[in-house]
Amino acid sequence: MPRSPVVLWFGFAAVLAAATGCTDSKPSCAIPNLPSEWECAEVAEISEAMVVCGAASEVEVHVSAVAGVGSIEVVVEDVLFRPQQSICTYLKRDVPGTAEVLIQPCDMDPEAVESGGCLYDFSGSISASAGEFVSVAVYRRYDNYGVREGVHQESEVELLGTVALD
Repeated sequence: MPRSPVVLWFGFAAVLAAATGCTDSKPSCAIPNLPSEWECAEVAEISEAMVVCGAASEVEVHVSAVAGVGSIEVVVEDVLFRPQQSICTYLKRDVPGTAEVLIQPCDMDPEAVESGGCLYDFSGSISASAGEFVSVAVYRRYDNYGVREGVHQESEVELLGTVALD
């Protein structure tokens, strides 16, 4: 018995949606506490190098990156966060040619926070094949403490800087 065009169309649409990742289901690679556009990010081997507390406000953030053999060395300086926060870093490889790094508190929903600010420095390596990346973009996200219901449901991702690789 021949199938109706409607059944064939819905079957084709389901196959197309599954092949392109356009389904309503969440990816199995989801890491807790990441914004939806970062769900399939991987943990980056970029760690806190130094913290200077007592910062009253934001200063200019410095981002540098140097391509090496099989990796990219990344340094990010003067990123403002709260005192006593453990910071986590993530890498996204979605944009062709660009390594995207997200720096955010590990605990995005703290019960209480210390007042004041600290300038954090980060450094580390990103594994990369030769020519995989031509630039590095670094983003920051603050915790959700004090985010008001109805205004923002979670803290926004903010671009700190982009640097081209030599």
